[in-house]
Amino acid sequence: MNRSLIHRSHRRAVARRLVGLVFAAMILVGTGAFVGCASAVRVMGPAIGGAALYRARCDERVIALTLDDGPVSGSTEGLLEVLDGAGAHATFFLIGERAELHGELVEAIVAHGHEIANHTLQETPTLHLPDGEARDSIERTHAILSAYADIHWFRPGSARYNDEMLEVADDLGYEIALGDTFPYDTFITSTRFHAWYIRRSVRPGSIIVLHNAHGRGVRAARTLGQVLPLLQEDGYRVVSLSELAADPACTLPIRQSEGTS
Repeated sequence: MNRSLIHRSHRRAVARRLVGLVFAAMILVGTGAFVGCASAVRVMGPAIGGAALYRARCDERVIALTLDDGPVSGSTEGLLEVLDGAGAHATFFLIGERAELHGELVEAIVAHGHEIANHTLQETPTLHLPDGEARDSIERTHAILSAYADIHWFRPGSARYNDEMLEVADDLGYEIALGDTFPYDTFITSTRFHAWYIRRSVRPGSIIVLHNAHGRGVRAARTLGQVLPLLQEDGYRVVSLSELAADPACTLPIRQSEGTS
């Protein structure tokens, strides 16, 4: 077969695949078929200071990167390498039991200039925990992580929360952070799609949400390897949540204030 025809056929196949991925994502959003961060930025309850943060308002091109569910041996290291290469910072929302098991990875995250934050004790929807267990999960994770750094941020498992979580977050001096740029990496495996989605979706003050467990951390490293140079070409600085909050070009009024209790 003519080589040019093969190339055209390959490009058409890739284009069809990307269209299919976009269509699948649209279906997921439209039907509410997922319970992750994309739904969380729309249907959360009242939080500290009136609401949970899902995006900042910035006068400059600065965005925050967050990575959930680590630390995971074999993938957290790759994420640190990619972030170092790009000169980017991130907030790692860590699972308490994994942090306790892999303290050397928590130390590495902090040593590389990144931020750690509370993502509860186990990888489970925090809203599904019986009364009292959410507080125990958050407080035990706080005790584990506080041995490595000061902790300022909390993200509930599956990004849904209730009054009990708000109370314990307030007691610990946390802010609750969700996110406005979620490339469906818990459902779609294409790193090309993730990179495309992030680049087309971010705006100044955005908070990106990616994941670091069940093979997703390896994909997240590939995604970041593709998209970070492009974001930097677009003039963006990629920082942690606390760096975003402290940036003089940013304020934090864009919070979610309606939803479940």
